[in-house]
Amino acid sequence: MIVYTFLEACKAKLDEIVDFKTNKIGLELGINSKDTPYARTMPLSHKPNSNNTDLRFQVLFGLDIKNKDYEELHKEQSILEDLIIEKIQETGALWLETVYDEDSVRSFKSAIVIFEIEGICV
Repeated sequence: MIVYTFLEACKAKLDEIVDFKTNKIGLELGINSKDTPYARTMPLSHKPNSNNTDLRFQVLFGLDIKNKDYEELHKEQSILEDLIIEKIQETGALWLETVYDEDSVRSFKSAIVIFEIEGICV
């Protein structure tokens, strides 16, 4: 339950970013343009650390590319990435890296921001 409770805290931080139309824990099938811009927070790994626990997690976010200038999309993506990093770091998590989609998804401009938090009390 400690993992889910922490992810709920991250979701609450992302709710402070007014740009997101949908913000959820976990990734459901069938995300479409009605969901964008979206954020999805998901655990990657969870391991023991002394009397505490470490968690690595990701925030997947995406923008609809329909009827948008591609340079403007990159700018919008960069702004959202910065806001995500800023808000999630307020939880004490460390930003590790951002992985971009290399424009492989035709419907969305998406990226995954990866974080780690050490020593969550059990």
